[in-house]
Amino acid sequence: MIIAAKMLLAAMALLFYLPLYAGENQPASETENIKFQLENYSKANQEREREELRQEWKNLLGVDIFYPYYQAREIESWISDRVKVEVFHLSGRPEFENNQATYTFRVEF
Repeated sequence: MIIAAKMLLAAMALLFYLPLYAGENQPASETENIKFQLENYSKANQEREREELRQEWKNLLGVDIFYPYYQAREIESWISDRVKVEVFHLSGRPEFENNQATYTFRVEF
């Protein structure tokens, strides 16, 4: 019974294996490395899934229904790049939420 449980745990470990490596701009400890890899995997996976979903809807309907959303995001980023403010060591950019623009300032040391 104990041997079967150990074999099951070993098989599960192989199934969910994430290679651990520490390189440039990556955390050194194992737990931080696993968190870093999972975050990067999930971000890349989400982007790919969004693009696939957008393409499926476009193929199904013949029209890109997400086009206005992506255009609005592109316009927001274009506007925030053009209206950023720099005063001494403070730099601020607008952030758009609920049809309002609020400036967030950051200090450079």
